[in-house]
Amino acid sequence: MGLLVLLGTQIVLLAAVVGALANRIQVVEKIRLGEVLGPSEAESADNLLATIASIEGWFWIATLVVWILWQFRAQRAARELSSVSRFRFTPGWAIGWWFVPIASFWMPFETVRELWKASEGRPDWPDIPTWSIIGWWWGAFLAWIAALNIAPAVTEEVVTPDGVIRRDEWFMVGLVIGVVASVLAMMIVGAIRSRQDDAAELRSLIRPSAPARVPPPP
Repeated sequence: MGLLVLLGTQIVLLAAVVGALANRIQVVEKIRLGEVLGPSEAESADNLLATIASIEGWFWIATLVVWILWQFRAQRAARELSSVSRFRFTPGWAIGWWFVPIASFWMPFETVRELWKASEGRPDWPDIPTWSIIGWWWGAFLAWIAALNIAPAVTEEVVTPDGVIRRDEWFMVGLVIGVVASVLAMMIVGAIRSRQDDAAELRSLIRPSAPARVPPPP
């Protein structure tokens, strides 16, 4: 539940940062057109954006930490539910691949895909087709990171109003993609939890009961 709350909060904060960026773009556009602004209008737009972005950044770190803990536990639970030991990733490496350079561009997707399949608990889980949402989530996540890194690279002249506007527009694109990625992440977390709950319930129902004790003859 905590991870879903953090992801939901992150969506709200990302949307708030987009709103703050849009507000600053409006202020800079007025400057570009030569309008006279109040002494605190531009500063207020910058401060609002900095405050919301800082809060969102801390929530992003918290969400990352909780995601790592959740995925480790979910991967371990999937192993306990599965009667077929055909796992490619241990719970430790399911987390470790997030931090391996280059490989982190695709291996975390593989670990989450395996986790989603194995959470079904069926003997044939490795043969289950991959849920398309997982692919869309990973694509959106990579696009989010890419857009946030492209923004400062393509807008070197940020000292000009046009440069500031272009940079902020790129950041807005990245953050909107981040909202999409976070929504898809919530869907994946919810689906994995639901699948593991259903598998655990089914396993408890089919587990053979202990044989009844026959009383000794009198």
